[in-house]
Amino acid sequence: MTNNTILQAHIDQFDQLWKTAAEFQESVLRENRGMIFTATFEVFLTEDLRISAGASVGSDGELLDVNVYFYEYDGRDEEARVVADLPVELNSGLWRAMEIWLEAMRNPPESDSAMR
Repeated sequence: MTNNTILQAHIDQFDQLWKTAAEFQESVLRENRGMIFTATFEVFLTEDLRISAGASVGSDGELLDVNVYFYEYDGRDEEARVVADLPVELNSGLWRAMEIWLEAMRNPPESDSAMR
C-alpha cells in the first residue's frame, strides 16, 4: 500500500462519515487522535527575496520555532526552492525580531492602518 493510498483512505473515511453519520460533528470528534494548531509566517530579509526567516506559531501565540531560508530561483519559472535552511536559537536577535514582526502584524500601528 502506498503512502498516497493510505492518505486517501483517511480522506474517504471522513467522506463516508459526512454521508452517513446523523451527528457528523460528534462522529468527527470521536475520530480525533490528537490535535495541534500551528500557523506560520515568513519575513523576507533581502531585497531579492532570496533569504527569509520563517516561524511557526502555536495556538497560544508564542513562536515554536524560527528558521532562516536561502531560496534559489529556477531560470525557467518563478518557482523558488529552498536550497539551505538553518534553525535560529531561542535567545537570538533574529528570534526576537520575529516576535516583534508577529506582534506588528497582529496590531499594526495607527499610521499603517490609516494608509490602508
